[in-house]
Formats: sequence, C-alpha cells, structure tokens
Amino acid sequence: MNPKQFDEAFDKFIESRECEAAHNTLFSIMRLSFMEGWKSAGGEPPPTRPPIVITPNKPSE
Repeated sequence: MNPKQFDEAFDKFIESRECEAAHNTLFSIMRLSFMEGWKSAGGEPPPTRPPIVITPNKPSE
C-alpha cells in the first residue's frame, strides 16, 4: 500500500463511528484509572453529576 492510500484509509477510519466509540472507551478507562489512583493517594473523588436528559419541546398551547 502506498502512503497516499494509507493516509486516505486512516482519515476515513478517524471519521468513523467505530473510531469515536474507541476514543470514548479509552477516555473512560483512563479517567477511571486516574480516579482510582487519586482515591488511593487520599484524594476526594469528584462529585457525581446527574445525567443530561434531553426532552422534546412541548407544543405551544
């Protein structure tokens, strides 16, 4: 495979949903690992945040 083909295939992969899912998973793993180390070192865990809920607009009456 020549470099141009590789770059085009890589660019396509970077823009894919599969790559986004992999990034999200890796970020979650890194954050959890950091948080466990933080707590092991005596740090307080950050407060939990409620999930964001998106609700549809209600029709005007």
